Amino acid sequence: MNADTARRLVEAGETLGIYVEAHPGYSGRAMYGRTTDGVLVNSHSDLLKLAAHACFALASKGNKDGAVEFIDNLDLRFDDMGAQVIAY
Repeated sequence: MNADTARRLVEAGETLGIYVEAHPGYSGRAMYGRTTDGVLVNSHSDLLKLAAHACFALASKGNKDGAVEFIDNLDLRFDDMGAQVIAY
């Protein structure tokens, strides 16, 4: 996930009161030392809520192209972290 996507998801979490924690420099499974941005959430459904809110926030500001780009950038991988999930 790119840094802008992670930032928008964190902002959505702050607005909605949903736990989300930024993880810059995350190296997931089969990344072999490469890093990317990620976000830690309590559940996949929380991630969906955050993504929907972030997309709506862009579109409601008249930035429909930005909303489409945001959706296009949601090509995510996931690692289960016990009780939480990291998306990256």
